[in-house]
Amino acid sequence: RDVYDMYLQMFRKMTMEEVMVGDPSNPKTFYGPMVSKQHMEKVMSYIRLAREEGAKVEFLVNPSDKMVMNVSKDGMMTIKGMENGYYMAPTLITGMKQNSRLMQEEIFGPVVCVMPFKTEEEAVQMANDTQYGLGACVWTMDKMKMMRVMKQINAGTVWGNDWLNTDECMPFGGMGCSGTSREHGPWSLEFYTETKALYYPSMS
Repeated sequence: RDVYDMYLQMFRKMTMEEVMVGDPSNPKTFYGPMVSKQHMEKVMSYIRLAREEGAKVEFLVNPSDKMVMNVSKDGMMTIKGMENGYYMAPTLITGMKQNSRLMQEEIFGPVVCVMPFKTEEEAVQMANDTQYGLGACVWTMDKMKMMRVMKQINAGTVWGNDWLNTDECMPFGGMGCSGTSREHGPWSLEFYTETKALYYPSMS
């Protein structure tokens, strides 16, 4: 909780300085459009939900991104030269409750929901208070605390001071409603194997 406000300030600054939205083929682009209109509308529905629940919604658009022509009240972006694309603005949501759908469901869009916590135990409880568990990450300067917390989080992959880096020999998969099987490395043999049973009575 002590670093909550400072973290948000740094998050806003870094996002608005480094994140460029637009043409996926441009090396400077951080992310491109949503995969479909349906996908975009789903993400926008969460932004509307946030406002309905009294949460604070911020669109962190890079002021130096001259390709951005407009941002709607639901976060849809109009990009110059790609006006028909399903683009969403980088979105920060704060002030929601733990039991909100914003915290309990997978938005799958450029939306970050940030909640403060006071203790290590509360952080673990919040992280595990969801039916999903594909991935999680722990950021801290304390290595012992990092290892302790990582072991307690119910997710298929838990990163420590990192995000999305992995090794093909590491198992990949989720927990809870995010899945149960694992692939990569030797786990792929079972994941991609279809087991067939043959039964017949004795012929003697």
